[in-house]
Amino acid sequence: MANRIITSLSIIVLGLLTAILPYTLLQPCSGMLETVSGVHIPMKCFWTARMALGTGIFFCISGVLLYLSKSVLVRLGISLMLFLNAVLLAAIPLFLIGVCTAQTMPCRMGTLPGLVVPAVLTGLVSLGNMVYLNRLSKRKGGQ
Repeated sequence: MANRIITSLSIIVLGLLTAILPYTLLQPCSGMLETVSGVHIPMKCFWTARMALGTGIFFCISGVLLYLSKSVLVRLGISLMLFLNAVLLAAIPLFLIGVCTAQTMPCRMGTLPGLVVPAVLTGLVSLGNMVYLNRLSKRKGGQ
């Protein structure tokens, strides 16, 4: 029971940080790009922040499910899903969408590390929980 509470609260807090940080403390650039046709569109760091919001909400919901699930194997599956989504969260600002290329831009200095750090911590918490639950399932016989 203590493992479920600690792990789920950790995931929920990291999910809240992932969702809230790009909109409060570590905001991305507020600039717009002008296309050849004259249309103004947001910079790619804006879309990175949007994806972080969705991923953070997903982490919070997964943390609640992790707490509510009594089956060890279901919690193992949720932890695996969380680990894979933490990898996805780290890939969003690093490879998939990205942030501005200028080293002095707010998104490069704040938003990028502000998303990678919770992604790594979420990955470590879920990986540790997977190892713990795998050992527990072998001991209990896969309940």
